[in-house]
Amino acid sequence: MAVMALAALLPCLTRLHLLLVIGVDGPGIILALAACLTSGIALFLLLRVARRVLHAAIADRAELAGVI
Repeated sequence: MAVMALAALLPCLTRLHLLLVIGVDGPGIILALAACLTSGIALFLLLRVARRVLHAAIADRAELAGVI
């Protein structure tokens, strides 16, 4: 899970670097940073829920075998 969080955070860090270190201003960088953070958090939460559902499906394999 930490690798997924880092992969989602890496593009945000580049935009933060552009904003704070390089000094590139403008609404485009701020909007890109906000979009990057929002999509990264959403992707992380979606994958976390999908992983929990997969673990629940594996735990209930006997019940699912009867359905399928």
